[in-house]
Amino acid sequence: MRAGGIYINPIEPSDFFYVTFKYGTLQEKQKMIRSLQEEATNLIDGIISLVYYMRGSISYEEMLRRTPGERDRISAFLDKRFEIEKNNPHPVY
Repeated sequence: MRAGGIYINPIEPSDFFYVTFKYGTLQEKQKMIRSLQEEATNLIDGIISLVYYMRGSISYEEMLRRTPGERDRISAFLDKRFEIEKNNPHPVY
């Protein structure tokens, strides 16, 4: 892809993934795939949890588009709210 006469490579593979896929053994490739699948599962589970506790104020698709930093801040906000409401005689979750 060219932008303003400068060649831009849209995908910059990390050396680890590139070397593992190009030169790694079958076991190394399988281990990396399992690791990526586990990370994806954890990410999706975390997003589902955040969307659930946001009670409809943000959709699943919108939460997927948030950056990791934004999701961390939302999670920290919810944790703080739960701590505050835990001691309230009439909690609002």
